Amino acid sequence: MKIGFVILAHESPDKLKPLLEGLLASGRNVFLHHDAGTGMDTTEILSSLDLPSGAGNLYLADRVKVEWGEWSIVKATLNCLRKAAENQDDSDYYFLLSGSCMPVKPVRFLEESLGGEDVDYIEAVNAEENQWITQGIQEERWEKFHFFNWRSQQWRFDNSLKLQEKLGIKRKLPLSHIAHMGSQWWCLRRSTVEKILGLLDKHPKMENFYKRTWVPDELFFQTMVGNLISKREIVAKPLTRYSFNSWGIPRVYYNDDYPELLSENRFFVRKVSHRAVDLKNKLSRLAPMTVDQYRELLKNSDTELDELRNNIKKAKELEESSWHHLCTSMENHYDFVKSIPARMIVVCGLESTRKSQVLAEFDKLNDTAVYGDLFDSEEVGKGYAGKSWMPINREDVTLAQHTWHKLLGDIAFHEPGKTIVFSLGKNALHYLEVLRWKHDVNIVLVDDDKRDGLDKPILKEFYFKSKVLHLIQNRLCEFSRVELENLRYWVEEAINKRLDVTYIVENLHRTQELVQWPSLLSDTHDHWELLKAIDSKLVIFVAENNNGLDKAKEAMKSWLSSGVHSGIFDVIPKRDNTLDWHYCLADVAHVNRGQSRHNALFAHMSGGQVELLDTLRWKHDLMVVYLGSDDEQGRLDELSFELEGSLDKAKEIISGEDPIKDRLDELMQERHCSYLTVSGQSLGSIKHDVLEFVDVLPEMEST
Repeated sequence: MKIGFVILAHESPDKLKPLLEGLLASGRNVFLHHDAGTGMDTTEILSSLDLPSGAGNLYLADRVKVEWGEWSIVKATLNCLRKAAENQDDSDYYFLLSGSCMPVKPVRFLEESLGGEDVDYIEAVNAEENQWITQGIQEERWEKFHFFNWRSQQWRFDNSLKLQEKLGIKRKLPLSHIAHMGSQWWCLRRSTVEKILGLLDKHPKMENFYKRTWVPDELFFQTMVGNLISKREIVAKPLTRYSFNSWGIPRVYYNDDYPELLSENRFFVRKVSHRAVDLKNKLSRLAPMTVDQYRELLKNSDTELDELRNNIKKAKELEESSWHHLCTSMENHYDFVKSIPARMIVVCGLESTRKSQVLAEFDKLNDTAVYGDLFDSEEVGKGYAGKSWMPINREDVTLAQHTWHKLLGDIAFHEPGKTIVFSLGKNALHYLEVLRWKHDVNIVLVDDDKRDGLDKPILKEFYFKSKVLHLIQNRLCEFSRVELENLRYWVEEAINKRLDVTYIVENLHRTQELVQWPSLLSDTHDHWELLKAIDSKLVIFVAENNNGLDKAKEAMKSWLSSGVHSGIFDVIPKRDNTLDWHYCLADVAHVNRGQSRHNALFAHMSGGQVELLDTLRWKHDLMVVYLGSDDEQGRLDELSFELEGSLDKAKEIISGEDPIKDRLDELMQERHCSYLTVSGQSLGSIKHDVLEFVDVLPEMEST
């Protein structure tokens, strides 16, 4: 029995050295693929190794640039297997590893263990009969074409799938194969590898099919083995230890994990930290040992055995309070926050006065622990000084932000049975990213339909809320939008009827269910449906200079006694290429509807913001009016030195070019909205069009 090792790596030579030296010192061959995307010279790997006589050979496979989730991972593996075939390698098995794997037992012991059975070790689950994926797509991985990488092009990835679904595209696997899925890591017989390579040589189009699948490293070899090999010869038992928490984050081993790894019942582990140099060196020495040498090592590892026993004892003692202990938060914040046995109400917003008023209402209840902005950058609990116990000093901002999940855990530990109520401000998204996955969290946005006007602070508040709304489209938590007056009424009722905070939570939930807008956060929601749901007509005046804007304001005041809001799109950062601002626009329209006689929103958009119309143009009840400049002197007067430079504007004045109109014309070639172009001097020519669009009859106009 002889095993060859296939390694997919991207690490530097010094980080690969312990793994390669250990395996090669065992006398076994290694077939290494090093990611071409690293730009590293692979000859450095060969020159860095210190090997004894009788060591195995290291073969470098043809390199490809590896991208996660794409065919390149499988291609890299196939290149290693073809390199073995080219060199007439006599290994009986090929064991697939990554550059972060390490052996925890001798190679000879692995070979002895595999020698008794003639089987392939690979997880190959029938994916057409079983749901193997816990989160995400399954059948779509092979039934749809995949041209985009989800990690770098998520919007295109998602919309490509939606388009193919509408077109009814449903691909079939080549050769009538049944799809199988499983872990990437396997140990296959040489005979199985030869069958796979032979099938690819006979049917080269198979590779073209799998090139357009998603995460083929969990599909290709599994499907090949599942269709070519008898079930009796397939063992799903993994030979490598790899574990993930509930959020898909892998376990990483460090120097102090050596005692645990000596007790490991599998043959390899991943991932071993590249900082754990001492651990990697110890494990590297295990690989070339004989079985007797390994047995002797275990007998003489009394210190490590004592450490293991102590670690087991500590783990058992910590089990009862694991949610509060630091050990639960070593890997990530998600598991720790989800384990905190306390309901939380998180009030989000930028308006400090309104947040303070909301927190004061919750503080009237006996079963709440209420705080201001716990993770503010200037003061812990800023904005509200309640009576609840505070675990740290208010000036310990850095500590609160760095260990924020533990801070919530401390509050829950010292305020058992209470609902934790706190607020978040401009840095809310960072914390909501985690909090939204806790089922007994209620995220609350406080609205004020009685506000006058749409000034800049209000618009910034709306944009902030739009970012929150977009983030929590995917969530396990509850979400509510509520007016302060309603909250005051519920709190008063709860106090009079001696009810607890659950009564408030139930009312928040019940009220949210009745809201048609702005709570379009269903599974089928998309931004185009959101735009359609905005129950207001929109008239957008595109004007680059103040002269055009002033004329639009005069016209709307004269024709409809309405104003033109000039700062709505200014709160959207230029770097924001998301569609979150649609929520902001919907909020603006919602408030404007209560203030306008005509249920129409008139807004100004500068030339630099016209790209926002790329989605808005599909809204039927939208009118876009471009106000071209007929005042050359006005354009000259408004020319100024700018940080980004103003030479282009100067050239445009000289040449008479109008790049804004050119871009608008291009965008408006396909649209559902109305589109008008007019100069400031002839604005009156579109009066009838505007009045007709907002459904203002002549008699109403005269009134």
